[in-house]
Amino acid sequence: MKTTEKVLEQLERRAGEYISGEEIAGLLGVSRNAVWKAVKALCEAGHEISSVPRRGYMLSGCEDVISKTGITNAIDFDKRSFYRIEIRDRVTSTNTVLKEEGASGESEGKVLIALSQSEGRGRMGRSFYSPKESGVYLSLLLRPKLTAEQAVFVTTAAAAAVCLAARETFSANAEIKWVNDVYYEGKKICGILTEAVLDLETKAVDYIVLGVGVNVYEPSGGFPEGVAPIAGSLAKSAVSFAKSRIIGRFLSHFYTLYKDESRQNAAELYRKYNFTVGKKINVISGGISRPATALSIDDECRLEVEYDEDGEREFLSAGEISIRERGDCV
Repeated sequence: MKTTEKVLEQLERRAGEYISGEEIAGLLGVSRNAVWKAVKALCEAGHEISSVPRRGYMLSGCEDVISKTGITNAIDFDKRSFYRIEIRDRVTSTNTVLKEEGASGESEGKVLIALSQSEGRGRMGRSFYSPKESGVYLSLLLRPKLTAEQAVFVTTAAAAAVCLAARETFSANAEIKWVNDVYYEGKKICGILTEAVLDLETKAVDYIVLGVGVNVYEPSGGFPEGVAPIAGSLAKSAVSFAKSRIIGRFLSHFYTLYKDESRQNAAELYRKYNFTVGKKINVISGGISRPATALSIDDECRLEVEYDEDGEREFLSAGEISIRERGDCV
């Protein structure tokens, strides 16, 4: 761990109160000058740190800057070694960058977090609005032993993990719209993009890049016109260290579900938090929309639907739906 990360950890532990540079230096076994340099670097990275002679340094009790230390502290101790976390100020798309690393042989457990994205990507070729300050944008590299058909498990486990993390961090009753959107108070607050790269010989998954984007706060000036009717956020004002915590809790819960070979816990949570069943929906495929009713979600997280026009029933393992009873859900 770098000196800046160690200093930040000490400041986070006593956020809202002063701690002297001498005390920090003693705890870390470094010089006071090294502490001063670390504090300066943290301020340049966006952390709100006050400095008062003879009192020391104080991390603002209401700051919400993403930090590796804050994320790691929010991950259950026995799961931390699985993850290797990298934070960048800005990338085109965390999924795009991590797919390149996966192709170069990067091992699973790599987490790439960006404070903003210039070309954030969503499902069906859509863009994902990713401004600085307001959201959490991350991608995770995985190398599971799954077939292409089984890869949907990663998406559903991620959706369940987001719900659990949102409930723990914000006491927000987050819900899932099949197949991979997370909603809060009728608005979409999270999109998930899972991209699998297959081994052409075995047809099995070589690696998967799991992308998760969460709207923690509404961006300054509001959401763009195109997404404003459906986009929402988890909090109205800053919550201390919330972005780091929701990332850490997501990674913790996802690890538990991902490592459960039975996949039953993920399926049960996915059904528990899903609001799609029982709704009048439109099943969208190839530009054609068919009205139907969502009947159930099975153990493979497939959506059972019954079409209005002829009563035909079908299990959907992927695709896109809109909910007719909730105009805000697309």
